[in-house]
Amino acid sequence: MDLKGRKSNHQMKRSIDELRILFVTRTMHFGGGAERLIFDCYNELKKRNITCGIVILEKSDIYGVENGDFFEKKLALEPHIYYPNVDISLSLSGKNFPDVSEYENVLKTFKPTVIHSHMFLGELLARSILWPNVKYFSHFHDNMHQLRNWEWKGKLQKTDMTDFYEKKILLSAYKKCNNQFIAISTDSMRYAKKVLPQKLKNKVVLLPNAVDLSLFSDIPYCAPEQPFRLVNIGSYVDKKNQSFLIDVIDKLTNEGIDVQLDLLGDGPNRPALQQLIDKKNLQHKVTLHGYVEALPHLKQAHLYVHAANYEPFGLVLIEAMAAGVPVVCLDGIGNRGIVKDGHSGFFLRKPKVDLFANKITEILSDPITHKAFHLNALEDSKKYGIKNYIDRLIDIYQGQ
Repeated sequence: MDLKGRKSNHQMKRSIDELRILFVTRTMHFGGGAERLIFDCYNELKKRNITCGIVILEKSDIYGVENGDFFEKKLALEPHIYYPNVDISLSLSGKNFPDVSEYENVLKTFKPTVIHSHMFLGELLARSILWPNVKYFSHFHDNMHQLRNWEWKGKLQKTDMTDFYEKKILLSAYKKCNNQFIAISTDSMRYAKKVLPQKLKNKVVLLPNAVDLSLFSDIPYCAPEQPFRLVNIGSYVDKKNQSFLIDVIDKLTNEGIDVQLDLLGDGPNRPALQQLIDKKNLQHKVTLHGYVEALPHLKQAHLYVHAANYEPFGLVLIEAMAAGVPVVCLDGIGNRGIVKDGHSGFFLRKPKVDLFANKITEILSDPITHKAFHLNALEDSKKYGIKNYIDRLIDIYQGQ
């Protein structure tokens, strides 16, 4: 998808002083792991006097949530934050070709040497024009279903055809710009190599996500005492599986354990979750907070619980560990290896309410175990610091 017929030269290696990094993403709403990583990368790169900017396609408007624009407010006074008015919807006939003139003006103004796209619509926009002398990077924050391998079986939907067309256009652009890919987990790396053409498979590198550890420094140890305070962070969508956690709280409550669960996030499943809370009479045990800052809740938490049945990575697990909070979580595939079972918490392969509840009580009822898991969580989180991450990211940008 090279609208201007420009072809990039990607063999050139640049010094750090020459780097001008432009992130291209769909949104910067509060709550998503991709958005938090972009925000942290932007700030750490700035500290190193590297010029960077962010192109954001959509203003935050998440189910009317008051704090949905958390990151946008933080970035409001930054010099290179762009909201181009673009139309990147593609028609199968080709008649509705993208209008990306405002994005082109951003490129002319910012003059990037690196364009690093995040999330699928960011992929499409970033390759609507292939700018000269730019290195292109795609971030696999999840297994983008639009890039899936196709099996022409069953009744095709219009969205299937659109996905197929968009993949065809993207693969053509990837080849033209010698695109490189960053995978956040072994699962996303496996998926990337599965769906990309043979010539692009060796351009995928693994770079696990990271957090700004300085935000979690000097948090005092929170020894467990009843009521036990549990916290979970994630959008209220099916794959985050908060209903499982509500069932766990119901079981613990019925066993006479005084426990409270704070669910931080928002999304389309909020009414159903509230209905389940009301049905089980857990209004004083489970609270839906919406999108709020997580750190104050982590500082008071005795345990972090996570029940996602699929997780591309699990940045919130690292945040909890960085705050010194032990973790009990389910296997979300992409989060394997973050929580060491029996070391910084418990990592459960099977989604059984009884087992999950038992592991919670095993940690919280034994102060020695809880303190050991607290110390192990702090230690394990250190390898996910944003400073080391940016060191590696710059190496990748420079082809090292």
